[in-house]
Amino acid sequence: MNRRTRGILVSLMRYVAVIFSALVAIFPIYWMFSTSIKLPNEWVATPSVWFPSRPVLINYQFIFSQAYEYTIGRRPEEATAFYSFAWSSMKPVFDSLILSTFGTLIALFAGTLSAYVLSRYGQKGAPPPVFPLMYRMFPPVAIIVPVVIMYAVLKLIDTYLGIIILYATLTVPLVLWLMKSFFDEIPREIDEAAILDGCSLFGAFYKGVLPLAKAGLAVTGLFIFILDWSDFMGVLLLGGRNVVTIPLKLAEYTSGHGELYGPMAAMGMVAVIPPLILGILIQKYLVRGFTFGAIKG
Repeated sequence: MNRRTRGILVSLMRYVAVIFSALVAIFPIYWMFSTSIKLPNEWVATPSVWFPSRPVLINYQFIFSQAYEYTIGRRPEEATAFYSFAWSSMKPVFDSLILSTFGTLIALFAGTLSAYVLSRYGQKGAPPPVFPLMYRMFPPVAIIVPVVIMYAVLKLIDTYLGIIILYATLTVPLVLWLMKSFFDEIPREIDEAAILDGCSLFGAFYKGVLPLAKAGLAVTGLFIFILDWSDFMGVLLLGGRNVVTIPLKLAEYTSGHGELYGPMAAMGMVAVIPPLILGILIQKYLVRGFTFGAIKG
């Protein structure tokens, strides 16, 4: 086998590996989408139904309506959902957007400022930036009891403010840890030059350093948003009535016929949209943000 043939085979194997990896990554999304447009008898059929025999929208009608009953007829084509669209049915989506957005913004604001101060003015012998993450090593059940008691005393249970504070508190250390690595890669001479030009310490950070860390800020924001967006335990224990998010709503899709996998898949497809849109909006920063701060020297 000559060198040219060997190079062609190596390239072909790389393409096959990339295509296979892409298919493995995309398959769960395809299966969720296909389930969202399947009839009830095809959700958990044996053998599995890879392609819906007759695509339907009753699962989306169910999650976007005030319907609390899901009628499954004797024949598959008789499966219907009582459909009457109402904005109240979108409450889990709106609640998730509100909590995740404000929780992310507060965590980014506090964590970014802390990371900058630690990067520029941290003294030798100070705790490493990973130190604030240590409390996340505790199992949730070890810290949730005192949190619930404190929230009950402060009357923050089942309130938007309480959940937002919880999200921000839990994710600030992650922002601190991630953003410090980005600030460490920005030369200190930029801060000094901005101060010599008449900027205050905050002005040097805001006008000189922060624009150079936009990629890291975008990646960190996306990461924190996804963490808040997918939270289940926090809302389950501290919300549930006035505050209902998408993960909590998914747990309610159960009927006398069993798990409603069709509506679950439909709600799952809806849940994918906001992080996907956010990722598309900041995609120009993603590649640089994932690599910026990873290599030193």
